[in-house]
Amino acid sequence: MRNKNWLASAKLMLVGLMTVSVVSACSSKDGQTSASASPSTSASATPQLPPVELTWYYPIQAAQPDQTKIEEAANKIIKEKINATVKFRPIAQGDYNTKMNTIVGAAEDFDLAFTSNWLWNFRPVAEKGGFYEITNEMVAKYLPNTKKNISDAFWKSALVNDKVNVIPTILPSANSLGFKVQKRFIDKYKFDVKTVKKFEDIEPLLKQIKDNDAKDGIIPFGNFGSSYYTYCPDCKPYTTIAANHRVLEDGTYKVIPEIETEITNKWWALSRSWYEKGYYHKDNATVKPADFLNKGLVAVDVHTSIAYGNEAQDTATQGQEIVYIPITTPVASPTTTAAFGISRTSKNPERSLMLIELLNTDKALLNLLIYGIEGVHYDKLQGDFIKPKPNTAYNAKPVSYAFGYSFNRYLIEGEPADYHTKNLEYNKNMAPEGKYADFNFDKKNIATEEASMNAVMTEYRKAINSGNLDLTKTLPELKEKMKKAGQDKYIAELQKQLDEWLVKKGIQKK
Repeated sequence: MRNKNWLASAKLMLVGLMTVSVVSACSSKDGQTSASASPSTSASATPQLPPVELTWYYPIQAAQPDQTKIEEAANKIIKEKINATVKFRPIAQGDYNTKMNTIVGAAEDFDLAFTSNWLWNFRPVAEKGGFYEITNEMVAKYLPNTKKNISDAFWKSALVNDKVNVIPTILPSANSLGFKVQKRFIDKYKFDVKTVKKFEDIEPLLKQIKDNDAKDGIIPFGNFGSSYYTYCPDCKPYTTIAANHRVLEDGTYKVIPEIETEITNKWWALSRSWYEKGYYHKDNATVKPADFLNKGLVAVDVHTSIAYGNEAQDTATQGQEIVYIPITTPVASPTTTAAFGISRTSKNPERSLMLIELLNTDKALLNLLIYGIEGVHYDKLQGDFIKPKPNTAYNAKPVSYAFGYSFNRYLIEGEPADYHTKNLEYNKNMAPEGKYADFNFDKKNIATEEASMNAVMTEYRKAINSGNLDLTKTLPELKEKMKKAGQDKYIAELQKQLDEWLVKKGIQKK
């Protein structure tokens, strides 16, 4: 689903000298906002607030037949609380990057948009001035309850050039790398999940499924072109230091291209092998994963962010009982994986902040946007549990990360009762900051080279990850194109800045 290193991403946070002052102004302790809370600015301010219309972009997995009904119901709440109405603009998740880049590039007027470190990355947008800069005073005035729920670590991870350009959305942050397996195949082949300690250990199950179930349309392994192989205890350790580049953690701090790391080459070789053995869909680089996942046709899937208690959600999505097999220890990463960004073209940035506060504190609004209308799209069970209606005309649970403070979300029948409390505990026990947390790579001298290399990797990455290409021919070709794109100049500049930073920090002698 996402091409990212599950732990290395926490080490890429760009934090400058103003971090302490910004964080002290913007955060306090972690906590859970009361479900009925609403923006403190709205209760007394609403009578004086002029009516405004806000435009909000966010991703959606599939068009929802009852979208208009939900928008009308949501706007009743929003109008009452902050005297605003919202033009909801959901975009298909697969098109979100391209369409949002086009919208921002054209300087189109809008107010609010979902952004993250994996879908429409907020850093390059912020670096180009695409977001409205949010001051400490604005945070204190318009986001008082939101501020209480955002820890220092999350604020730091959202800073770009020492400035607050986005407001992090607090989600469960403790994730493992591991497999999502349909339980029926574990039972059918009496597969011992305890034997799975690394990526390759799942292959005996894949072979049995390929030999016996592929004839029925079952895909043994759901690789559709992403890079999943991010755990290799036997490989040389490295840290992601910049796009497509790593720094070796063997005392040399040598910067090398991603395509030359041991872990990347092991994954590409394994993926090619599994493709040739028939464990993947034969057109896995071009088909839509949802067409198979949502029909229960993928026996084994893999994810870099398996989170506690999410089996029920995957079971509901695939229509088959799902079992998680983690191969790494859960780690809460202080990384902004979802956020709200206010456009620099917004005519109403303050009201947009009030909407963010409302989404983060109003439980009824949040669950309306996620699940729809009670009695129509879902049934309320005991406590905070619900059951979606069969063939419901609205269910945006797969993109609930885009709507606000996730710990106010109703739980679906089958999710553990301690889902929220357990994940809140995980969130408070963050992994330590990465060594390179405040290393700021100045790219102004190599921006052209970076863009050229990114274009080359975009051309090749998906096809190689999916196992479609003969590596003996493809890798030499890829390396040559990366060099022509300016890789040597890029590495020299990155290494120079890194060496200077290491000396400054006392990590390395001059």
